[in-house]
Amino acid sequence: SSILIPEHSRSIKLLFPHIDWTNQIVRDYMLFSQLVSERNISNAKNLIMCDSGIIESIAHSIVFDVNPRFELIDQLTHKNYKIVFICDYTTVPLIDDSIRETAPTLRTKLHHTILKTAIHLGYDPIMLRGDVEERISSVLKILKRTQSHR
Repeated sequence: SSILIPEHSRSIKLLFPHIDWTNQIVRDYMLFSQLVSERNISNAKNLIMCDSGIIESIAHSIVFDVNPRFELIDQLTHKNYKIVFICDYTTVPLIDDSIRETAPTLRTKLHHTILKTAIHLGYDPIMLRGDVEERISSVLKILKRTQSHR
């Protein structure tokens, strides 16, 4: 069985539709709340998945020219992810849900920054391509291989 940590920005955007994502306090909250969510279930025996984790939170801060607070990760002794998947946004149809960023240049910049941030933090991210079913299938195959190598 698995546990999914949802993307925090969706609930925040619904509560505060005009929030300034470039505000340092908002960015700090996003990172801190992600760290807390992950810590709360870090001892679970389940497979834990983050829809949007520490890497993405830091990358957004970098793109929005806000201090990414790398020191928080160290201070709160964040456990490293075992596998990092990054979705190739170019294979995902853009649906404007008024929450997700839709500007093409911003999406491209965020994607490249997320990838660079993952690598900077020592991960070897696996790129996921295709529609939802194809991406899920890829993840399940990789997880199955990983489980069998334990």
